[in-house]
Amino acid sequence: MMRLSILFLSILPCALLAADPFAGRWTLLSRQRMLRIQAGLEVVDNAGGLQVRYQPRGGSVHPLKDSRIEGDHLILPVAAGGKQGPSIWDLTVSGDRMSGCKRMGLARLRN
Repeated sequence: MMRLSILFLSILPCALLAADPFAGRWTLLSRQRMLRIQAGLEVVDNAGGLQVRYQPRGGSVHPLKDSRIEGDHLILPVAAGGKQGPSIWDLTVSGDRMSGCKRMGLARLRN
């Protein structure tokens, strides 16, 4: 009986960590025209409070404060916008891969 309870306690934290499939560090690859762009993304779930940090190619890390999870989608407001409107990423996770699309204003661009 003692062995069973120790096994249960060691599995429980792993199950809690796996509850958020977005949590972790991600390398994002995006194609824009003929360019292949790489960026970094870190998602941390601190007791229900989502913290997301984004590092664009050649830039410094900055937090994405209005990030949210809607069902199985991670919504990231990457830029406030200009003439075309805000730039928003809509991402999903399947296994160890993250995929999604980028919205600029009303247009939806697949990444």
